Amino acid sequence: MSRHQKSAGPVPTIALRVKELRGRRGWTAAQLGEALGKHGVRWDRFAVANLENGKRQNVTVQELIALALALDVAPVNLLVPLDDRPYQLTPTRAEGADTVRAWVRGEEPLPGTDERTFMGEVSTKDLQEQRRYLSFFDLEKIAKERQAAAAQSFESHIPMEPLDEEGRPDQ
Repeated sequence: MSRHQKSAGPVPTIALRVKELRGRRGWTAAQLGEALGKHGVRWDRFAVANLENGKRQNVTVQELIALALALDVAPVNLLVPLDDRPYQLTPTRAEGADTVRAWVRGEEPLPGTDERTFMGEVSTKDLQEQRRYLSFFDLEKIAKERQAAAAQSFESHIPMEPLDEEGRPDQ
């Protein structure tokens, strides 16, 4: 993280991402408000505009989820920038956005936190998925090792005679 880059926190990031995504869809602020209403969050065009122009200083978890549903994105992609710019996680802690994104997804603990606790607090389904993922790569590694060993064994049992230009044993 560069000392010269200004880090944005959760609400400014959500505001920026909402404005970008709303613009890509060609929606007005009122249309986004209507879409949020379908998810049980009552926002009008003024609430959307206040978020996007920085006048609104907070977003509830329920609002974040409704925004993600309305805009068809994962909540993490509203909450955290898509690039690795500095991210003001709390008033006293900034990390690179890639680090924060992995933390929010439950993939990696933040630097300086207890990895054992972080990795121990997962759902059974996530734990099973991690095991399947690791098993796949373990199996792939074992298969490659066996192929290499077989090739080496095969090559060591084949007498290698010099060949002429046409590929016949040179005499």
